[in-house]
Amino acid sequence: TANNAGYGIFGFAFQIPSYALNYVINLIQVFEPVTGGTRDLIGVHIAQDGSLLVSGNGDLGVGWGPYLYQSDPGQVAAGAFHFFECKVKVHNTAGFLECKLDGVTVFTLSNFNTRRAGTNNYFSRFGIGGSDGSSPIFNNVYIDDFYYCDDTGAINNDYLGDNRIQTIYSNALGDLSDWVRTNAASDILSVNEHPVIDDTSYMSDATVGHQFLHNLDGLASAVGTVTGVAVNHRVFKDDGGARQLQALVKAGGVVGNGDTYSTPGIATNVQSVFEVSPATTVPFT
Repeated sequence: TANNAGYGIFGFAFQIPSYALNYVINLIQVFEPVTGGTRDLIGVHIAQDGSLLVSGNGDLGVGWGPYLYQSDPGQVAAGAFHFFECKVKVHNTAGFLECKLDGVTVFTLSNFNTRRAGTNNYFSRFGIGGSDGSSPIFNNVYIDDFYYCDDTGAINNDYLGDNRIQTIYSNALGDLSDWVRTNAASDILSVNEHPVIDDTSYMSDATVGHQFLHNLDGLASAVGTVTGVAVNHRVFKDDGGARQLQALVKAGGVVGNGDTYSTPGIATNVQSVFEVSPATTVPFT
């Protein structure tokens, strides 16, 4: 789900095991809100010959053909991973769509209608992967390392380039330990649960301002600039009062707070993203 954005930058690695026989394979589609759901605005697809196709409803009215653009054949090789990036702007006259494959710009379309008549200049939802229509074979699309940015802020407002996501876990008690554990032999075992999540063991607290920090595993390899750090929580509250939480990140001796959010009443996965280091206010390294 997108927050009614007019402009989006998307990137991800993908692989298709084989081409579709009778239909195209979707890479990305953006949708606008309508009563009772959403409807499509524009999309990028893979044809049976490995070319990239652009479909849309703006300049073409309702319907998905003919295509707005088709690249040369053989752009996408089946059975191999590629890195795909695109920019989308929803607008009735200044619409924009640009796509890159493995770091090379394949096409740029500008100053055209990417919306439907009588609608707002934004999208509310996007989708990646899948087949467009019923194909004799089911076309899997393997997706990895997905990112989505808008054009606001001082950083992460343009293409990020080929990247990867590393998942690291708690491995030791950190510098703050106000919370208490339940049904676990240690603080770490109460939260470091993968791949199976067990909501019967947890850390908890009822005092405003209490905090806890855990140390983390190291990165798998040396990295340069880090685009962002995502802190993932599984949280819930077990009383009737309103409760709020913030994610914390400590770097260079400085603790930074994430956005404040209301704690849900049932166990829910929540992600807080830190784009810059609290110690330097510039991207992590």
